[in-house]
Amino acid sequence: MEKEQFRNYNVCAKVTANQKKLYTELATKSGLSLSEWLGSRIDMSIENEYLNKAKDQIEELID
Repeated sequence: MEKEQFRNYNVCAKVTANQKKLYTELATKSGLSLSEWLGSRIDMSIENEYLNKAKDQIEELID
């Protein structure tokens, strides 16, 4: 398998101090940097969107 090539990108978001603390703690518990954690959350959100669309299409076929 060919090595993936990683690219840097910047994400900026306004969050409260409490949110930043929570996100940083969650990232640390996962063994990730805050940037890596945010990137993984974005990926999970996209995957969930596709899974929900597929689920809706299956339910339409069943009905």
